Amino acid sequence: MIDKLREFGINIMAGVIAAVIHEKFSKKHDRSTLNEPKDELKPNIQVDNAEMISAKPINALAEHGDITIQGSYVFAPKEIKYQSYAGTKIEMRLRTKSQTDGTLISAGNGKVKAVNGAIIEQSEKGILLKA
Repeated sequence: MIDKLREFGINIMAGVIAAVIHEKFSKKHDRSTLNEPKDELKPNIQVDNAEMISAKPINALAEHGDITIQGSYVFAPKEIKYQSYAGTKIEMRLRTKSQTDGTLISAGNGKVKAVNGAIIEQSEKGILLKA
């Protein structure tokens, strides 16, 4: 009896899932509706209270979603590059420090941010900001 009820519950759940998928994708959609699933699944990375140390250059690229680093320490001896793309941003905030052998960016209680294609680059040449 319990097995029959379990099987019945699984069949109902499979039916519900199939109905939701069918409703979401079988209707004719205008262009704005087609973008909804992509927007809902936009990936974001949040790094909290981490220590990221690398002997090689660090490239943080926010190509498909936002990156937020807070309360963290980032170090690479030669180069660190933070790059955003159209519609994305990278934020360093709340006591985050980003350091190379010759440069230091400290967010303190504020934030440092690159948005919509902006780049923050730390290297032997110093700190370069590109908008």
